[in-house]
Amino acid sequence: MQQPQRLSLRFEMTGPSPVDLGDVIPVFHRWIQDSRTDAMLIDVADYRHVQAGPGVVMVGHADDFGIDNGVQAGVAGQGFYYVRKHARLRDTQPFPVRLREIWARALATAHLLEQEAELRAQVNPACVRLVVLDRLRYPFTPEALRGAQDALRAFFAEAYGTDDFVLDHPPPDARLPMTWRVAAPQGAALDALRARAVA
Repeated sequence: MQQPQRLSLRFEMTGPSPVDLGDVIPVFHRWIQDSRTDAMLIDVADYRHVQAGPGVVMVGHADDFGIDNGVQAGVAGQGFYYVRKHARLRDTQPFPVRLREIWARALATAHLLEQEAELRAQVNPACVRLVVLDRLRYPFTPEALRGAQDALRAFFAEAYGTDDFVLDHPPPDARLPMTWRVAAPQGAALDALRARAVA
């Protein structure tokens, strides 16, 4: 099986109320101007008007970050997501190595988001959705799911420092990208997971 090039991680957001996406736009513009992340960021896209859409997206050359409107793909609650979208055809990193990279980037950016006091954002790293966006090479079929399951279970056990989590997926549908859901104990703290990710 070829190594995945395009992946998306989504963390559920918690808090007494959803983040106001209008407030997110100037924050993301400031991040680009101040080079707050090591990603090559280009612009901010506003999709607040799109029902079941991506919300507000910080668009980059190889990476996108965003906060959705909470109803994307039938997922309840608002989410913060990171997308590695750039296909690097000569990149042969194993799946776990690529997962570690996007996991560390997503956690670091989630930490930055929580530091923006006016947003009052709270990211829950215990509730994750992982999507393999290379649909033609990684079909959402039972066979492909079985091929990826062991690597994913080992990765998240390393990431959380425990095997006390649930790894599952929606019913397979070859028309959709392969999607996994992870539910870890609610005590999984963002700062602790960041420290593990860079250790």
